[in-house]
Amino acid sequence: MEVSCPQCSRGVRLSSEELASKARLKAVRCGSCGSNFDARLLIASGPARVSPLPSPSSPTRPRTQSPTPSITAPPTNWLKKKPAFIGQYQILDEINRGGMGIVYKAIDPQLKRNVAIKVLLAGEGASDSDVLRFKREAQATARLQHPNIVPIYAVGEHEGKPYFVMDFIEGRTAKELNDRGEMTPRLALKIIEGAADALHHAHLNGVFHRDVKPANIIVDDDERPQLMDFGLARRADEDLEITQSGTTMGTPSYMSPEQAEGHLDEVDARSDVYSVGACLYELLAGRPPFEGETTLGVLRQIIDDPPVPPRKLNPSINRDVETICLKCLEKKQSARYASARDLADDIRRFNAGEAIAAKPLGSMGRFWRGLRRHKELSIAALAMLLSGLGVIAYAYSESRANTRKLVDDRQERFGVALHDGIDGLDKARAAIQTFGAPQIDFERAVASARETLSAAERHLRQAEALFPDNPDLKSALEKLRRIELEADVKRYSVKARLFLHPPDSPPGAAPVEPNFAGAEFAAQEAVTRDPKNETALALLHEARGIRKVNFTGEIRNGANLECEIFALKIRDAAGHWIAHSGASLGAKLGLAPVRDAELEPGFYIVSFVRKGLAPQQATFILKRDATEAETLLNFPLDAKEENMAQIAAGDARAPDGKSVKVPAFSIDRYEYPNHPGSEPQTGLSLLEARQACQKSNKHLCSAAQWTRACAGDAGHRFPYGDSYASAACATGFDGNEQTRPFVSGLFTRCKTADGVYDMAGNAAEWVDGGNQEILAGGDWTGSIKTPDLSGSCRTSLNAEDVNRDRRGFR
Repeated sequence: MEVSCPQCSRGVRLSSEELASKARLKAVRCGSCGSNFDARLLIASGPARVSPLPSPSSPTRPRTQSPTPSITAPPTNWLKKKPAFIGQYQILDEINRGGMGIVYKAIDPQLKRNVAIKVLLAGEGASDSDVLRFKREAQATARLQHPNIVPIYAVGEHEGKPYFVMDFIEGRTAKELNDRGEMTPRLALKIIEGAADALHHAHLNGVFHRDVKPANIIVDDDERPQLMDFGLARRADEDLEITQSGTTMGTPSYMSPEQAEGHLDEVDARSDVYSVGACLYELLAGRPPFEGETTLGVLRQIIDDPPVPPRKLNPSINRDVETICLKCLEKKQSARYASARDLADDIRRFNAGEAIAAKPLGSMGRFWRGLRRHKELSIAALAMLLSGLGVIAYAYSESRANTRKLVDDRQERFGVALHDGIDGLDKARAAIQTFGAPQIDFERAVASARETLSAAERHLRQAEALFPDNPDLKSALEKLRRIELEADVKRYSVKARLFLHPPDSPPGAAPVEPNFAGAEFAAQEAVTRDPKNETALALLHEARGIRKVNFTGEIRNGANLECEIFALKIRDAAGHWIAHSGASLGAKLGLAPVRDAELEPGFYIVSFVRKGLAPQQATFILKRDATEAETLLNFPLDAKEENMAQIAAGDARAPDGKSVKVPAFSIDRYEYPNHPGSEPQTGLSLLEARQACQKSNKHLCSAAQWTRACAGDAGHRFPYGDSYASAACATGFDGNEQTRPFVSGLFTRCKTADGVYDMAGNAAEWVDGGNQEILAGGDWTGSIKTPDLSGSCRTSLNAEDVNRDRRGFR
C-alpha cells in the first residue's frame, strides 16, 4: 500500500510488516523530506465517509485535512422547486437538505396526519452504493419499533428517486437546544437516557447506528428524545459490502476509536455507547470531547488522547455524571458499558439518588492509561527495570524490616481512619435526631450534620484506599449510606412540618399562613427516599389535605340493597377544573356504607350504582378544614334511568295559584343535558327544549310537576327549605361577573329531599304551560331577596322577562 506524505505529498510505500504493526504505522518516515507522520489516519481516511468539521476561521485548508467527499450533482431539472406530491403525500414545505438527501414536510391525505419524507438528493446521478445506503437506512429503521426511535411508515420511488416516509416530530434537535443555551443537566440526562434505550433496542435487533450525535437526536415538545438518521447503520447479519474495513464512517467528534482507525469489523454496540457518551459530554460541557481544525487532528486525538474531564470545563457537573460520561469514552471497548441499557440504567440510578455502577478512574488507573499512551517509553522503562532487577533484589533483602514497618504503619492508619469514620457516623446520627427539636436552630443543625457526615466519609474513603475489601469497612460504608438517607428523610419531613405549622409570628405581626405547596413538595421528597416512612406519609397526606370521609346515610326505598359508591374529582382545592369523561365513574370507594375513604379536597361527583338500576349521581365538596363528612345517601336511588329522581304523587300549586293533584312522575336531577359537573345548555327556545326532550324519549314537565318536585309535600319556598340561605344556590350573580351558568351541582346545598339540584337558580327552566310560555326557577343573575318569587319553587315567572341566553330546561 502507498500513502501520501502530509508534508511533501510524495508517495511512501508501506511494507506488509509496517501494515501489521500499529506502532510502526504511528511513526512512518518519508524518504523524500525525512519527516515522520502517523500513517494510521491516512489509511483510515482513504475512502472516507466522514461528516466534515466546522470550517476554521482561515480560508486556507491545512495540507493534512482530508478532502471533502464528492457528491454527484443532482439533475438540473430536479428540485428547482418542491414537488406538489410525492406518491400519495402532499408536500407542504422543505425541512432540511444534506449531502445525500432532502427532507420534506408533507401530509398523508388518507390518515390526515403530518409526515416527513426523505428523498435521495443525488437522484438519477446517484451511484449504486448511494442508493444502497439510502435503502439500508430505511430497512434498518423499519425493523425498529421503539418510542425513542422515529418510526418509518412507508417506502417507495418517485420519478426514479427512492424515498421513505417517517413520522413528523414537532421539536428541536439536541444540538439546536444546546446551541441556543436551553440545555440543562437534567434535560441532557433525560435525552441521553432515552437515546441509550433506543440504541439498546436497535442492538437487540442487530442494528448498529454508527453516527450518533446531537443533531441526530430530536426532542419533541414533551421532552421525549427520539433517535433518527440511520443512514450509516449496519445490520449485524449483513456483509460489509458498502462500508469496508479501513473506511472511516460517521462524524469525527463523536466517533469511537475503532471507527476512527477504520476498523469497522470491530464496531459493535459499545461503539454506539462511546458516541452517545460523546453527546452527553457536549451537552454537559458545551463542546465535544475532542476538537481540532482538521479531521485528521480530531481522529488522532480520539485514538491517542484521553478526554479532558468535563468538570474542568463545567465545575457544576455532578461527579457521578462525569464518571458515567467518562466510562462511555474509554478507549478500550471492554472498559465501556457493556450495553446501552447499562448506560441508561446507570442514569436512572443517579436520578433516583442511588449509587451508580460506574466507578471513577483512580490514580493507578490514570497511571496505566499513561503507560498505554506512551508504549515506546514504557517499553524502555521496562527494559531499565529488568536491568536493575538484581539491584532491586538486593535492596529488597536489605529492607524487609522497613517493609514490615510500612505494612504495620498502613494497618495502623487504616484502623485510625476507620475508627474516626465510624465515630463521625455516630455523631452525625445524634445530630440528625435533633432536627426539628424545640430550641434547636434547624438550619444550623442540618449544616452541622452535613459537615460531620462529610468528615466521616473522608475518613472512610481513606480507609477504603488502604484496605477496600475489609468487612468492617464495607459495613461502615453501608451505615454511611443509611444515615445519609435518614438525614434527607428527616430534613425534608421537618421542612414539611414547618410549612404546615409555621412558628408563631412576633406580637403585632400578621400570622404566617401554612404553605401547603411547599409542604407537599418536601413531604414527597421524603416519601420518594423512604416510601414506607410513616411520618413522611402522614405529612404528605396532611399537605395534600387528604381526609377520611364516611358515606353512612340511609338509602331510602331499598336500604337493604347493595350500593357501590364511586368518587370522581373534577376540580381541585384551588378551583382548577380537571378534565373528565362523562362516562367515567372514578375511583371505587366500596359498598355502602363506606367509612374512612381517603379523599383530597375538591369538588367531586359521587356515583351510586345498584344492581339492576341505572347509576345515580350527587355532587360533593370536600374542604381542607372539614371536620365531619357530608351525608350523601339520604335520597331515593330507585330510578330506572340514570340521574332521574322519582317524585311521589301529591299536591302542588299551579301557576294560577290553585292546588292540584299531581300523579307520580320522574324528573332529571340536573339541568339539560343532565350531567353533574358540566355546564347546562342555555339559550334555547321553548320549541328547541321540546325537540331536545323528544330526542331523549322524554318530555317537558308541567308547571305543577316542576313545583311538586321543587317544593315537595311540605311546600317549601326553596328546594332546600323555607327561607333564603346566602350562597346556597346559583342566584344573585350579575352579568359582569358571571356571564355563563355554573356547572350543574356546584351548589351542593341547592338540592331537594329527592336529590334534584339547582331548582332555585342557575338557568331559568322551561316548563310545559300549554299555550302559555312559562319559565320556572329564575336564573343566575336574578335575585331572590325581593318579593319577586322567580327564584323559589313557583312557576309564575313570565318568559318575556328573562333574557334568551339564560333560558334552559331539565
